Amino acid sequence: VGPQDLQVDSTRAAAMGDNPQDSMDKLHGAGPNLAALTSYSWNVFRYLGDYLHLGGVVVLLLTMAKNQSCAGLSMRSQILYFIIFVTRYLDLFDHTQTAYLVFFKLTYIITSGIALMAFYSMQGTYERHKDTCNLVIILVPCFTAALLLTNEYSTLEVLWTYSEFLEGFAMVPQYIFCYRDTNKDVGVTSFVVALGGYRVFYAMNWIYKKINMPQYMDIQSWIGGVVEIAFFL
Repeated sequence: VGPQDLQVDSTRAAAMGDNPQDSMDKLHGAGPNLAALTSYSWNVFRYLGDYLHLGGVVVLLLTMAKNQSCAGLSMRSQILYFIIFVTRYLDLFDHTQTAYLVFFKLTYIITSGIALMAFYSMQGTYERHKDTCNLVIILVPCFTAALLLTNEYSTLEVLWTYSEFLEGFAMVPQYIFCYRDTNKDVGVTSFVVALGGYRVFYAMNWIYKKINMPQYMDIQSWIGGVVEIAFFL
């Protein structure tokens, strides 16, 4: 996630001028309401969440490089994250965004791809027998929920909603793996804690925005966040 509610804040705000019926406009109204929401979105909780997430990704890659192994890590979780980032950040091709957003979005897409390539290059160290979570039971229900709960039926909006629901379950394969793994690596543990912790800060970010702007709603992100935090705790 990277910045999970970026799609409902600044990126959509940037497109408002060209599309007066943007879903943010429908949810919050144009003019001062949208400007206020955007200003409240950039708060300390969001920044802490963003950088904790980024730190977790860096720890993941450094751990794999240091150990020259993918032992202790779930490839299925990394597959889910790659799907999440590709489906969520298609808006990179849709309109101009700030350098901050572009950096995070490209970083998450690229690093998730690097992680998958590392799994394939070090497949001899991959503990497949511990990584048994069935991805179909995650992918299909999340896509069904996205079709039912999306704000509008455009490709970008449906895929963004899908990514939000999917992220709620992205760490489940890793948690199952860790439960079966008796050899705990400090790097792997740090990665897991960072990925779970960043969502906690994002929840605090949502609460902060809701307190300051009672009309603020982002049900899809909230559902995905609550599910992910519940699994983490």
